[in-house]
Amino acid sequence: MSFKSGQMRRVKIRWHCDRFLRHTVHLWANCSLKTCAWAAAYYKAKREAGQSHACALRCLAQRWLKILWKMWQTHTLYDPEYHARNQQRHGSWVLQLNPKKA
Repeated sequence: MSFKSGQMRRVKIRWHCDRFLRHTVHLWANCSLKTCAWAAAYYKAKREAGQSHACALRCLAQRWLKILWKMWQTHTLYDPEYHARNQQRHGSWVLQLNPKKA
């Protein structure tokens, strides 16, 4: 939920959700910054775009949740090489930020 007024834009936190799950996903995104090159590049781009640390982590967490959802639907494990091939096939802007293989 967001609120706009003139030059100011605020986003209100959603309190009616599982706080433990929200914290876990936030922590997962933060830990992925150290081990996953594409995640670090994505986070860095969001920070350079002017987003706060928490907002950039939420965006990254959303990306991870989309990947997790697809893995659950297809009953597959996470494969970094497969993810990198998909990024290349779809022309992901994250690859342009990180020239080495994700």
